[in-house]
Amino acid sequence: MVLRIFITVISSCLAGSLIAAESHVLGRTYEIVEPDALTEIQSKVAQVDWETVMSDGVARNAAAQAVSLPRAREDRIRYHIPYYTAEFDVKDQNGQIIYPKGFQFNPLEHVRLPQRLMFISKDDLAWAQDHLKSTDMVMITSGDYRAIAMALQRPVFILTPPVRDRLSLQFVPSIVTQEGSTLRIEEHSINL
Repeated sequence: MVLRIFITVISSCLAGSLIAAESHVLGRTYEIVEPDALTEIQSKVAQVDWETVMSDGVARNAAAQAVSLPRAREDRIRYHIPYYTAEFDVKDQNGQIIYPKGFQFNPLEHVRLPQRLMFISKDDLAWAQDHLKSTDMVMITSGDYRAIAMALQRPVFILTPPVRDRLSLQFVPSIVTQEGSTLRIEEHSINL
């Protein structure tokens, strides 16, 4: 009981001295004359036309330029095996070559596409909205990817030459799915 009272008294004294220490001012103080940094930043940001800045950046960015594909003139389904050829010797942890340079294989025998791939141009938005599934990945061949993403309410990606070549894409709009160890490519002719 005595110990408890002793601890309570000591705690009260320490707490009182901490409160007293916080209320003391040591040395001379001055008013802050500099403007608030956050207010300055917000003011400068409000003066910039961000749409122009973002559009200019997209226009200058070569990576943001999609690979154009012609429109499909007829509905067609075709199949493609995306063979891959090893560009260098693939070695195991002991340095033994397990796949020599030039070794060719079908990656679809080892992995599965997690979703359909839809390839569209900027003119295919209405068609895409009618044919999109919630899990589809969309790649565009023309148009402003930001505007298309807003219209479709999902991320969109830009078709690059390696993807076009690897998937043997020829026309838009197209939908690519995996069937076993092959790619099924559906090309759709739509009236604009």
